[in-house]
This record gives sequence, C-alpha cells and structure tokens, in this order.
Amino acid sequence: MEELGQGDRKMEGTITKISYNEEDDILFIHKEGKVKGNLMIGGFVLDISYRKDIIGIEVLNASESLKMFNITKNMMKYAKSAKLICKKYNDGTIFVGFEILAVIPNQEEVEERAVVAIPEISTILA
Repeated sequence: MEELGQGDRKMEGTITKISYNEEDDILFIHKEGKVKGNLMIGGFVLDISYRKDIIGIEVLNASESLKMFNITKNMMKYAKSAKLICKKYNDGTIFVGFEILAVIPNQEEVEERAVVAIPEISTILA
C-alpha cells in the first residue's frame, strides 16, 4: 500500500456488499454507512457519507468501463468479495479504486484491482 504524506487522509474499508446487475451492466460495491449524496464522474457514481468519505461506487456500463483493468463480466458475476480503496492527498488528488476477488466455476480464484484518479472532486470532499 502506498505511504501517505503528512496531512494526507486514507479512507479505506472492507466491503460489505458487492453485486453485479448483468442485465443493466452495473457493478455495485458498498461498505456500510449512510449515504449523504452521490457524485457522478464519467461512468462512475460515488456514494458520499455524512463524514465526506466515499463509501460506495457504482460502475455504469461496467463490462466496457472495467475492461482496461482486466475485470471481466465473469469476474463481476462470480465476485465473492471486494475492497474499496480511497486515498486523499494534500494536493487535492483523490484516488479511488477497488479490488475484486472472484471464484469462477471450473477456474482458479481471480483477483484484480482497478484504481482511478479523480482530482475533480477534491473540493467536495475537503
């Protein structure tokens, strides 16, 4: 895990829910907490808590959006667990990502990570 500098803030937690809606092609990853609001950036919807932490992410058009991260439809369909990773740095940059662990029938366990830098939301979560 990357080391944070003085004043940098780490928001990280184990996910309590991961699901994939294959019909609508939306991946949902959420940890517990009350959502104050949402922020849509491209094909990603971030759920923001009352403490201004990112507590969830929905990925729209997930099979296409996550292809570049080697996350396949099968991985999303057979996901067993996930971890949300958020890091906020002093310069205002926020890195949002997640790891997925999938157990696809007749294959080995597969784990992949997707990390997205979102500098545009720094003022909202300050």
